[in-house]
Amino acid sequence: YVFADDYELMNINDLEKYIEKENHLPGLPAAEEIDGGKGFDVGEMQRLTVEKIEELTLYLIEANKKMDEMAKQNEILRQEINKLKND
Repeated sequence: YVFADDYELMNINDLEKYIEKENHLPGLPAAEEIDGGKGFDVGEMQRLTVEKIEELTLYLIEANKKMDEMAKQNEILRQEINKLKND
């Protein structure tokens, strides 16, 4: 379901703020909840882990697209600079 078109991926900046405030990923229990004697359901934890891996994959794809675009823009600027130097 994470790869579905209608999945709402948290903005990376909002994710960073959440982690700084809560000290854990959204949707996963905090360490205190697990260590506090409640434990956790192994199957549910596995599902949540896969969900987070899939979200990370989407973040990496997005970051890669941005880096590719920046590399293209960088090459264009480099060509323009070389053209100005040669004129």
